Amino acid sequence: MSEFYRVIRECYDNIFPLSKKQVDFIVRNFERGCKILEVGCANGKLSNALSENFGVVGIDVEYEFVEVAKSRFPEVDFLTLNMLNVDFLPGMYDGIVCFGNTLVHINHSDVQEFLNKAYSKLISGGKILMQIVNYDYILGNMVGELPLIDNDLVRFERYYDHGDKFIFRGKLEVKRSGLQVESEVELFPILSNELTAMLEEAGFGDIMLFGSFDGEVFNNSSKALIISGVK
Repeated sequence: MSEFYRVIRECYDNIFPLSKKQVDFIVRNFERGCKILEVGCANGKLSNALSENFGVVGIDVEYEFVEVAKSRFPEVDFLTLNMLNVDFLPGMYDGIVCFGNTLVHINHSDVQEFLNKAYSKLISGGKILMQIVNYDYILGNMVGELPLIDNDLVRFERYYDHGDKFIFRGKLEVKRSGLQVESEVELFPILSNELTAMLEEAGFGDIMLFGSFDGEVFNNSSKALIISGVK
C-alpha cells in the first residue's frame, strides 16, 4: 500500500464517516436476518453497522484494510478477496452491496465479470445494490473538482483529469501532524445506461436507479448513482 493509501486508511473514518442514510437504505431493501455480502468493505464500519440486522461478510482487496476491520469488529466475518473472485466464496447470499465508488476502479469488462459472478452468488429473488459517483454529470459537464472534504482533522482535495485516461488526483493533509500526501489513480467511469445494460446482461431484472440514499429518482444532476437489480 502506498503512503497515500496508508494515510487514507488511518484517517478513513474522518474522511468518509459512516452514513446512517446508507445503512437505512440497505435495511429498507432486505428482511431482517438476511445474509449480506459487502464488496469493498474498507475498514469494516458499514459491515459492522449492518450486522445489527443481517448476517454479514465483508471483503476487500486491500489486506491492510481487512486486518483493521477484523481487529475493530471481530464479530463480523472479513476476508481479503478480489471482487472478481466472489464466486470462490462458499454459500449463497440474499444481498450483495457495493458502495463507495468501488466499481470504477476496475475496467468495464471486469465490471461485467463481477456482475455475472455476483448474480451466481445470489439466491433467487436476491438483490444487488451498488453506488458510484454520477458520471453522467461528471463527464457531461467536464467536472474537474469534487467537493472539498475539510474538518478538524483532515483536508482532502479531489480532482479529475479528463484526457485519454480518466485520472483521479487526491491531496490529503492531516492537520494534527501537518503531513501532506498526494496520489493519482486511473478510474473507469460508468454511465447510468452502461451499468443498467451490464446488469441486464448478467441476468438481473427489476432494475431501479436512485439519485440519493433517500430514494430520490436519479437524474442527470444527481450527485450519486445508486442502482439495484434483482435475480
